[in-house]
Amino acid sequence: MEVRYSPDKEGFKKFTTDELRKSFLIDSLFVKNQVPMVYSDVDRSITGSAVPVGKTLKLTAS
Repeated sequence: MEVRYSPDKEGFKKFTTDELRKSFLIDSLFVKNQVPMVYSDVDRSITGSAVPVGKTLKLTAS
């Protein structure tokens, strides 16, 4: 699981578009035969997906 920590609230006001995308965009969410997950401390949430292609996927704890 990828863990993302929020940038400080004053610093992110000066971010460029690329910096904002790097901090907040989850662009590797839908990967075949994997269950990628991202934890964000901004919302205290876990976002994930499962894309089974030809096999059963297992959700395991670590």
